[in-house]
Amino acid sequence: MRRFLVLLVAGIALIVVACGGGGDDEHGLLADRILRLGEDPAAVVDVRAGEIPAGLSEALNPGLAAAAPASEWISLRVHRPDDLVGSFLIERPDGVKSFWLLYDHTEAALTVEQALLRELDESPWQVIAGQSTRMESGIRFQSTMSGDIDGTAIIRTVLGGDAEGGPVTSVVYIVEVRPGRVIDSPDFVLPDPRPVPNAFPADFLLLDGLIPITVLWGSSPAGSTYQMVLLGRDSAFEIVEQYRDALRAEGWELIDDRAVGFATVLEFQKDEGAMLGTLTADTFADDDDYTSVLLELQVASGATN
Repeated sequence: MRRFLVLLVAGIALIVVACGGGGDDEHGLLADRILRLGEDPAAVVDVRAGEIPAGLSEALNPGLAAAAPASEWISLRVHRPDDLVGSFLIERPDGVKSFWLLYDHTEAALTVEQALLRELDESPWQVIAGQSTRMESGIRFQSTMSGDIDGTAIIRTVLGGDAEGGPVTSVVYIVEVRPGRVIDSPDFVLPDPRPVPNAFPADFLLLDGLIPITVLWGSSPAGSTYQMVLLGRDSAFEIVEQYRDALRAEGWELIDDRAVGFATVLEFQKDEGAMLGTLTADTFADDDDYTSVLLELQVASGATN
């Protein structure tokens, strides 16, 4: 999924620049919406055409006085600074900042890749990993001055990327800066219940008082799978006992009942494994006033409750 989002955002960046987009017009809005996929709704997103993201220099130099000489300031080493297309900044509620810088070069992708392997491996940066394929290449690098700063450079050829319709080499630098101190998380607010698919074959597992806050499902010729996180106010002990009673009442077989640390794990089945489930009940990590139930169910094709 992360790789998909990287490529998607890189494509949006080209759209923003091709259309002359900035942070305040419809194309900047398009990039903003794409960047928010998978992010906390409270994340701050800044989209800029032809500009370095705001706050990059300060983020790369935490604690450095503004009056410090230029020689003391760390900067991101990019291949050709004048080829800047645009930038994005994503600032998450936990204080982590992701800076995205996008460049288009007229040189061949292999030439740019070889140059970056050298340029990103000089102090205050070092290359730590890489991948090179005919589709795209990636270089992982990190700051030698701070363990809280990591980066990735993604290099790929974009056909029809220049004004004459010729190819360009697109480079996306993604630099993630974690805060030097832990930022207090906001108080947990119970979200609205997420919808459970109508095809879910064991509604009795959705106990009264439990709220589904995460729901995942999938289907294939072999059957269906469901995974949910449910929250409740009762203790883990009370909720697990309710599940034991419900499974017996519905004629399901309890095949395992064990403690794992402070959590309790139940494994159960129906029709000799045609429907196979697991639940784990424990204190909810984000708010210990709630009990979290991770519920997983596998249903073979053709199985019925």
